[in-house]
Amino acid sequence: MNLFAVCTENGQRLKNGYEHGFLEEEKPRAEPFLDTIRRKGRLSINAKPTSLLLVLQGGAYYNAYRIAQRKSEAEGTDREALLREIFGDSYAQRTAFDCHFAEGDSFLYSALNIGNAGATSYGEYCVVWRDDLRPEYQVAYLYGDSLKHFVHSDPPIIDEAELRSSGACHATKEYLALSKHRKVALTGTEKQWAECLCSDNPKEYIEAIFTNGTGSVATSYIEENRIKEANLDLYDDTTRQYYRRSPDMQAEFIQEIKDRLPDWLVYDDICKELETMKQQGREIELRGIEDA
Repeated sequence: MNLFAVCTENGQRLKNGYEHGFLEEEKPRAEPFLDTIRRKGRLSINAKPTSLLLVLQGGAYYNAYRIAQRKSEAEGTDREALLREIFGDSYAQRTAFDCHFAEGDSFLYSALNIGNAGATSYGEYCVVWRDDLRPEYQVAYLYGDSLKHFVHSDPPIIDEAELRSSGACHATKEYLALSKHRKVALTGTEKQWAECLCSDNPKEYIEAIFTNGTGSVATSYIEENRIKEANLDLYDDTTRQYYRRSPDMQAEFIQEIKDRLPDWLVYDDICKELETMKQQGREIELRGIEDA
């Protein structure tokens, strides 16, 4: 099954439904929502601090299959056992979904994002990919989390009928978002739109799957990294406290921080890596995002 063809076909149905079936008096209220997604819609992936650092240092983001393959080749460990470890309890469902599609083991999972810090339950850092990763990458958008919406039973069964009516391609993603979030699209603010499109609520976000067949995407495609402004302010303040101390006191400070704010240690390494990249002519901003 070709996921991208299925989503392209349904996306056109959604667009036609809006153009010919949407109430004319509601269209002026819907257009700002649609236009915002067209202009600001990006793919984003939330990552834990150590994961982001590895991505920046390694020059690419890899999906689970490529991580397992690379580790298996380097260490001689069993690839399937590594995948079971990575996917955990969702191993059977995730592999069943991916294997249902052509090149499914190259899928990269993300979410549609128009400006917030993303689904922070997956990680406080939100990696935002540049819009020009297309046409190298195909992109499909799904109504929600693929495992929760389209994988049923045990052993897993893919709900093809539901899937065929629940997706869109890049050119029609805004109509999928409108079909899911019609009420907030017509009455909400841009900040509310951003929160409903991509947040910690698994029922809210629109899943985006992209691939070029390699199971990876280079860091050169990163537009920016985001983090909640409160966290960024806390980390920056901690950095200032650290560098105001003498070398002997810095060592003592690090021991204290390990217990109180362990993620700051990785934050400092992330900042150093971003500075190195900037000096090499590859500047990527780490931007604080105000809470909704």
